[in-house]
Amino acid sequence: MTLQKSKGKRVARLAAITATLTVGVLGLTAAPAHAINVNDCSGTGGSWRGSEEGSLSNGVLQAGFCVDTDRKATRTTVQYIKSGGGTVTLRFGWQIISPSDTVKETYWDEGAFTQSAGQTKYYRFEYPTWRPSYDSTYKCGRGIMKDQNSGTQYVTKLVCNM
Repeated sequence: MTLQKSKGKRVARLAAITATLTVGVLGLTAAPAHAINVNDCSGTGGSWRGSEEGSLSNGVLQAGFCVDTDRKATRTTVQYIKSGGGTVTLRFGWQIISPSDTVKETYWDEGAFTQSAGQTKYYRFEYPTWRPSYDSTYKCGRGIMKDQNSGTQYVTKLVCNM
């Protein structure tokens, strides 16, 4: 699979982005072999609803979604396994979105981080109390990775069985 690439405001696919701070966990592992399972929903009160990944020239971006029986997010994990290229400054995020690509909400991690070739980093957006809601219109999710230097955003394909 491939990722969609967008730059700045020129691409309607990323529509308006609303930054919202949430509780999460940023992780770093030393090599791609230590990637985490983005489908892990243990301890969240939710069940795995799907994941997507896409290949970039220098690695793989993955996103996994855990949702409870009320169609509310319990955990969303975004991970980048960087296999080549130089050091980059990135942010992770995810969106609740419609199948027709209309964004309902966007959630970002707690701040930019650097990543080099051979490193795997992830962010777990965890919702122990308040939880973002999916509904009959906005029933999809996708992961986002933003290059802070160029402004380029990479998004996974949609997972739409929420």
